[in-house]
Amino acid sequence: MQISTSQVTVGEIMILKTGDRVPADGLFIKGSSSFKLDDVENEDPIGMDYNRFPAIHGGTEVAVGDCQMIVISVG
Repeated sequence: MQISTSQVTVGEIMILKTGDRVPADGLFIKGSSSFKLDDVENEDPIGMDYNRFPAIHGGTEVAVGDCQMIVISVG
C-alpha cells in the first residue's frame, strides 16, 4: 500500500522494497542480506552492515533488496 509522506508517524514499522523512496528517518529492524540504499549524493549503492549501523535516512532510495524499519523522525 502506498501512503503519503505526510501520513507517516514516529513509531510506525515500514516495509521497504527495491525502488521505494525512504519517506522518513528510521532504524533498520530486519531485511534481506542484499539490502542496499542508493544515496542521491553518491552514484554507487551503499552496502553497509545495517545490523551494526541501523540508521536509514529519509530521501534515499532502496537500490536492492527489502527491509523493515521503524520510523524515528519525520519532516
